[in-house]
Amino acid sequence: MTAFVLRVLFVAGLLTAGVCGPAGANALHDFLADSAVAYGHYRTAVNYLRTGNTDLAGLELEQARDKWSALDGRFGPKPPDAFADDPKWRETLHEVGARLKGALGEIDEDRAGDAARTLAPVRDMLGDLRRRNDIWIFSDRVNELSDAMDRLWRFRKAPPDFAEPKTLEQ
Repeated sequence: MTAFVLRVLFVAGLLTAGVCGPAGANALHDFLADSAVAYGHYRTAVNYLRTGNTDLAGLELEQARDKWSALDGRFGPKPPDAFADDPKWRETLHEVGARLKGALGEIDEDRAGDAARTLAPVRDMLGDLRRRNDIWIFSDRVNELSDAMDRLWRFRKAPPDFAEPKTLEQ
């Protein structure tokens, strides 16, 4: 073979390896991408519930439920390698799906407040799933920042008196 052909084959091999990557990484990427789509519908539904628009909340929640159901069917029996040792994997996926379905039923029964309470833990459940498995996404960092700001909010109108020694002990 000529040097040119060998170079072409080498470059083609590198490109193929870069596109394909390891199978476990693709499964993790696919799970995170699919869960982000479902979560987007969930988050929009929660915002619609907050504003009292139950019709649009119901439509978004249907999308979240359907996307989550497809995700559960695909990844529930065989999680991506990064989640394979998580003893709460199936439980978490099932609980999120049950909450989406339950909240949708509550919206159908004109119980928007109950639906909002049913959905409230989902964000933390998914964050805990990733944290248990040492997976971090941008949303997790935003949630950490939001939690930190909530702790600081009490100082907004009453800043601490740093001249007082007890203040530094807090």
